[in-house]
Amino acid sequence: MVLAQAMVSVTEVAGNIILQNAASTAAFGMQGRSHRAEGDPPGFNLLQELFGTTSPLALEGKMFSKVVKITSPVLRHWLLPTSSDADIWHQVQISRARDPTTMDFMYVVAQVDVTSAVLTEHKVNELQAENLDLHLTTAWLEDQKRKADEINER
Repeated sequence: MVLAQAMVSVTEVAGNIILQNAASTAAFGMQGRSHRAEGDPPGFNLLQELFGTTSPLALEGKMFSKVVKITSPVLRHWLLPTSSDADIWHQVQISRARDPTTMDFMYVVAQVDVTSAVLTEHKVNELQAENLDLHLTTAWLEDQKRKADEINER
């Protein structure tokens, strides 16, 4: 089993990326503050793109963890460069931390592509629902057969 490498991005509380690991850089390009000239506008807002808002959490020092369907056109472009309509699902974990030099709050955002697991779970649920439908249909048919047999015996 091959484990996907987590894309780790450190963001300002507002959601703009400060630092990235190699997997995040490979997925989103160089978005960190250290890759921009002084006065350049910030890169895309990761929290806005993941959640549709820049403050999706009321962390209060806690960790946030959720499986998120990637719907943002910006993230979909970065993560799925072909013009595919395929679903993309990420397990996203966010921890609030403090910048050790400025003591400003920041978020450590780790995300892993869990698309295949989510799609497999959806397929299993679909098959279980079909199995239940077949079971109920079989029970109904058996009941109808029993009633027909009773009528025929009269």
